[in-house]
Amino acid sequence: FSLGCVLYRACTGQVPFPRDNDAATTYAHVMGAPPSVSERRPELPVALDDVIAAGMAKAPDDRPATAGTLIADMLRALDRPQPAGLVATG
Repeated sequence: FSLGCVLYRACTGQVPFPRDNDAATTYAHVMGAPPSVSERRPELPVALDDVIAAGMAKAPDDRPATAGTLIADMLRALDRPQPAGLVATG
């Protein structure tokens, strides 16, 4: 989940759930749908929204099995080559 949030921030320059206080932020993380990267940055592919949403899925079983898998999915969505040695399982 945290890596999905970091990727969202890296892609948009903003935290995924900006709120006025810590309680509202925590509630948004627990209950809110993952925000759209492509709405904030229309030049990025819409496929990236699905990758970030998967990384920020509320249920752990709904997230990619490894960080490497999430990164590999992100690179595919961005049409970038996979680095040698990237272990993407799951």
